[in-house]
Amino acid sequence: MKRVLKKVTGIIMAAAFAVSALSVAKVDAKATAAINANQEYKLTLGPDQLTEYTFVTQPDCTTSVTACIVGGSSNTGFAWMKITVDYCKYDSVYVDNEKGAASTGTFVFAPGKTATLTFNSSNVGTKKTIDIAFTVNSTPVSNLEKEGNNSPNSATKIKLNKTYNGVVSYADSDTDWYVFKAPKTGKYKFYVVNALIDGGSSVWCHGYKSKTKNDSDFSAYLTAGDGWKNSKKIKLKKGKKYYIKFSSTGHKAVPVQIRVKKVK
Repeated sequence: MKRVLKKVTGIIMAAAFAVSALSVAKVDAKATAAINANQEYKLTLGPDQLTEYTFVTQPDCTTSVTACIVGGSSNTGFAWMKITVDYCKYDSVYVDNEKGAASTGTFVFAPGKTATLTFNSSNVGTKKTIDIAFTVNSTPVSNLEKEGNNSPNSATKIKLNKTYNGVVSYADSDTDWYVFKAPKTGKYKFYVVNALIDGGSSVWCHGYKSKTKNDSDFSAYLTAGDGWKNSKKIKLKKGKKYYIKFSSTGHKAVPVQIRVKKVK
């Protein structure tokens, strides 16, 4: 039963990372306007038109954007949807009639960042338009990594018997660090997983005995659908810190989970 529950939990987390389940209200968006998360907006684009919006990233939430063409006089038009933060392009996806709803990857940003969302139309046709409905999905996630945990000095702290969630992004050569401080002298095991069920993206996970000393006994290559991987028993004295580093190898933003248990 425990194995079944763990599998179900992983599937639920992967789904939660993919698209927000929150309900949204419809609003007509104006160009270069500041918009809110979890609210549906609508815009109309003419030929080769570029429109930008900004929004503020929220604490303890993942972020993604979904969009689809819902009308207009053009049957051939499409648009590129791009999301950037701090001048870094995190994703660019194609929105057209044939594909239906399109979605960016799911990311974790430091709270309070100003993100820019850009739509650029193409192949619309003279004097024709496309209508696009879109939503910035800001999804609360428990025990979420604290960006920027890109170094051991800013590692996200983790505790016993809790499952922590994070996203390893390819866009900014992301590395995510976590640190565990042993509450008692004893042996511990670390468990890690790529929370995607399908797809080719993967991440590396490495253990560190200190901020700079790699643990050669613990490394794991995490691919979608492979399930949980675990370390060997690691002996730690009370107060000793042990570090975990995730780094991207693929072409997607990859949700990961980590937990630590005390063993005999």
